[in-house]
Amino acid sequence: MYNTDINILGGIPDYSLIYAALPLLVEGKDDLHESLVKNNEFDFRTERSRIRFFTLLTSAFISDKAEINELSSQLIQHLGNDEKSRALVLFWLFSLNNKLFYELNRDVFLKYFFQGRAELPKSD
Repeated sequence: MYNTDINILGGIPDYSLIYAALPLLVEGKDDLHESLVKNNEFDFRTERSRIRFFTLLTSAFISDKAEINELSSQLIQHLGNDEKSRALVLFWLFSLNNKLFYELNRDVFLKYFFQGRAELPKSD
């Protein structure tokens, strides 16, 4: 079964919000919900967008395995300002947790990437 988290993720203007929120989420869901949704500490315009972002975080980047969550949280914090490495951690997490993203990357993106092609055909 596919979910549409990929649409929500594509609409996030600044991934630094994800980098800041994920470690908080791993530490405690209630704390992040309080700061994100109720207190609007991430400065989203509407409560609906705050709830949507919170839902994305929990379904797209949080695994059923606590060890993966802890490792990813530590990596994101440890990597500091290394944007490319942090983005790779998000790519890895999203691939683990989202079947649609995984299959698109496996069957389309990585296929052309390993062929050395810079662009994807429109048909794919």
